[in-house]
Amino acid sequence: MKQVAGKQRSRTKAQAALLLAGVLVLCTAAPAWGVVVNNLYDAVVEVPDTGEKARREGFEQALAQVLVRLTGSRGVLETLRGDSGGEGGEKILGRGAELVDAYSYRRDGDTLELHVTVSAPALGRALAEPEISVWGANRPGVLVWFVVDDRGQRELVHRDARFPPFLEKPMQPLDAARVTEKGPWKGPLMKQANLRGVPLYLPFNDEQDRDILNLSEIWGLFPEPIEEASQRYAPDRIAIVRVSRRGDGWRARWVLRKPFGSTVVDGVVQGDSRTDVTEALMDRWASHFAGVFAVDYGDEREARDLEVIASNVDSLGDYASIRRALMSMEPIRSVEPQAMKRDQLHLAVRYNGDLPLVRDYIALDTRFRLMAGPEDGSIGPDFGVLSLQDAESSGADSGRVLYYSWQLEDSGEELESVDDDDQLKIVPLSEPGSSGDGDTDMPSM
Repeated sequence: MKQVAGKQRSRTKAQAALLLAGVLVLCTAAPAWGVVVNNLYDAVVEVPDTGEKARREGFEQALAQVLVRLTGSRGVLETLRGDSGGEGGEKILGRGAELVDAYSYRRDGDTLELHVTVSAPALGRALAEPEISVWGANRPGVLVWFVVDDRGQRELVHRDARFPPFLEKPMQPLDAARVTEKGPWKGPLMKQANLRGVPLYLPFNDEQDRDILNLSEIWGLFPEPIEEASQRYAPDRIAIVRVSRRGDGWRARWVLRKPFGSTVVDGVVQGDSRTDVTEALMDRWASHFAGVFAVDYGDEREARDLEVIASNVDSLGDYASIRRALMSMEPIRSVEPQAMKRDQLHLAVRYNGDLPLVRDYIALDTRFRLMAGPEDGSIGPDFGVLSLQDAESSGADSGRVLYYSWQLEDSGEELESVDDDDQLKIVPLSEPGSSGDGDTDMPSM
């Protein structure tokens, strides 16, 4: 019997070695989860001609546009120009030409446009000196129910589907550079969203949507029917906007929610034109999201440690996908395997920023289903109510654990939401190095 057990343990360790050997092969480009914004470092500015002076000024305007998109706030320009930006800030704003990777000229009617791509590595190094917080490329997709009342005539701003709904992907982002359908509100809305790097989706407003939701319910900001109609789109956030005439201008009342959650933020913006209103709207939303997701890299020595335990890990592909997904998230610096037990994977994660920031980033990937851990101080779905100030000063932050169940998109499994009053439990892994049956120690990569 001992001989059989020894062979089983050896086979388990051999499988673990094979798992680690294949990781580098599978850790290539991953599919997008949440929304990956690909145009963060691209900018378009109008220029009077192709002369050197106009090009230099265009580069600086493009750099300013990229900085606002990366940080989520127009205040970054004042910060860099002011005393708090220091010499490093002044150097960034004055180095537009040095930080450009590529540029080209294009004509749009009578307008001459300068298309610029800023160098991401060069700008990243430049931003490290003044310690500017950056909002990464992984961003929450926002489904927008946008109703306009123009002197008693109400209309929902919606997507003009080119295919039947069952053929068109509901959550395909509407990138302003690729949208061909035009509209008095849709054009300015998508242009401003593109400028700020906020991924927006519009509903189809087809028969399926109208069977669940009507304009009066959207105008009344009723959450239940709106959330029910939004389920087919699976958004990260739901925005409800109602716009009405105010004299010669417009007034927009808006609410931004988490699906099946409480109101995140709300407010009112006004403007003389549609562009003014949509610009103010995107400023508010981008500022809010940057406040949640922006990462201050700081010194490497300030990085913190976290344990992530994922259950339902059945294959090398699962492991590689989990590691790829975590490494693509802005706050996370490194992900190292520590141990496996049955279908549970134990990872050591180093990250910058606060722990709630990491959890918010992971929440954008629907394959990670948040679980409650054991009652030993580990962190479950309600950990946000805990204060981490004392924990950081005492070094307890290094013992924090996040528990997840890994769910593949095509698994076909019907998932239930996790209520704080009825949290799911998973068995924690034994400590790395333990010799219990079924445990496998995994060396760092």
